[in-house]
Amino acid sequence: MKAITELIKIDEAWIPQGIEGSSLYIRPFLFGNDPVLGVKVGDHFKFIVIIGPAGVYYSEPVNVLIQNEYVRAFPGGTGFAKAAGNYAATLHPVLEAKKKGYEQILWTDGFEHKYFQEIGTMNIFFVINHVLITPSLEEGTILPGVTRDSILKLAKHLGIKTEERKISVDELLEAYKNKTLQDMFGAGTAAVVYPINSFGYLDVNYPLHEIADRTISTRLKEELIGIKMGTKPDIFGWTVEVN
Repeated sequence: MKAITELIKIDEAWIPQGIEGSSLYIRPFLFGNDPVLGVKVGDHFKFIVIIGPAGVYYSEPVNVLIQNEYVRAFPGGTGFAKAAGNYAATLHPVLEAKKKGYEQILWTDGFEHKYFQEIGTMNIFFVINHVLITPSLEEGTILPGVTRDSILKLAKHLGIKTEERKISVDELLEAYKNKTLQDMFGAGTAAVVYPINSFGYLDVNYPLHEIADRTISTRLKEELIGIKMGTKPDIFGWTVEVN
């Protein structure tokens, strides 16, 4: 935290001012830098913080493709970590998805391709029957994102019913069919809360614009951004003043 605050003081002029949706993006990271060519556990590491002005992550609601062929993470692996290797295997499938008109992939489990994990750059949330649902973390295949955690805490504070549990493709399709699916959105550091416009599965596209009720996601986004920008009270103690 001291490294981050000192860097922000030095580069204060790069903080965007008066541009809605913009922010100073902060990314601490760590990599092994032993003078060795080979595979081994590292003994020496480099810690770096990079920052830069960032605009809106996505310019409009995203379309996601439910993946039923490639695999992002298995239990016992490193799916829970913000590690470069977790993203390398997603690059080719994302290129294939983009050819079909989808910006991102909604990943499923590696055994049955039945249960949802996360989107390539975001955690996933569903609103079904006014209940906010997100996949649980116990299998260790999903990044425990800070925005995910913040949304769950905010929702409970606002009286929104939440569930962290397995949610299947079949449950989503059934909710879409009987019109109890009210919203789908992604959540991440850069994207914050971002609506999903449609999802694709087995060569069928399911648009959400006719059935979506963005009331919950809109309120959560407004509250979270309000806390970040200092326009709403930070009852959770999330913000740190740099002076």
